[in-house]
Amino acid sequence: MNIWKDQRGVTIIELMIVILIAVAISLYAIPRYLESKRAMEIKNATSQVAADLRKTQALAMNGQTSATLTFNPPSSYQITWPDGTVENINLPDNVSIDANPGYVTFNWQGIPSKDLDNDGDLDFFNVDEDVVIKHNSGETITIEIVAHTGEVHVR
Repeated sequence: MNIWKDQRGVTIIELMIVILIAVAISLYAIPRYLESKRAMEIKNATSQVAADLRKTQALAMNGQTSATLTFNPPSSYQITWPDGTVENINLPDNVSIDANPGYVTFNWQGIPSKDLDNDGDLDFFNVDEDVVIKHNSGETITIEIVAHTGEVHVR
């Protein structure tokens, strides 16, 4: 009796079909995964910056003084608390920040202000200010700081 006669294996054609199906699924899935990862990175970074702007505003209002968030392009910023404590925040490697002005100071009323005329006193913003979060892929999201109210909007 031949023990090899009753055994069946997989032919090379069947194996190649399975490999082709696996490659086809990978070609579809990997770019989608990378795209969703990129989108999540910029969304998370934008949410973090917007939350920290709101946090800085709340610190100023609660402390009845001013608090400042200073942008350090390309990928970090710092919050200066009313008591002088500085909190440094770094963004992910493939995300950068573009802010003009380079800082935002909220006064005790929560209104964004800065020394526009270099006299040492904080003046109210005249126009809305934008903070742009950029991903290395080219995608951007803008955070708007509304003049005269300090509202923070993600656009």
